[in-house]
Amino acid sequence: MTLSSKEVFYTQQTNSRQRFCEASERSAEDNRINNDHLQYRICRPNKIRELERVQKALDLSESRVSSTREELISIRESLKRAQMECELLGHERADAREVAKRSEATVRGLEEKLDRVRTLSRSTVDVCITSLPSWA
Repeated sequence: MTLSSKEVFYTQQTNSRQRFCEASERSAEDNRINNDHLQYRICRPNKIRELERVQKALDLSESRVSSTREELISIRESLKRAQMECELLGHERADAREVAKRSEATVRGLEEKLDRVRTLSRSTVDVCITSLPSWA
């Protein structure tokens, strides 16, 4: 089974094309790898800068969050104090109203006593005047 010269020629051509295609595929793959590496080297500083910016922004936001938490805690404490003072003032206000009511009752009682004393003193004066001898 000997190959004719044409068959040998075509076989060589086919093998040559296959090798060329394989070589060009390898070359294309190598070029892609090189391009990726170049892009990585070119993009790397930009990405590093971007990561640094993102890290700074993250640190700043964490700082803001912690300061906001502290403010929130102090506001809550102030609110609790204000509520306690309000309750205390409410109790004191109720106590003051009770004291005012008792004071008013005492004043009314004293005014009634004063009126009785005045009435009694007038009656006493009237009795004294009427009981005075006529020559006086």
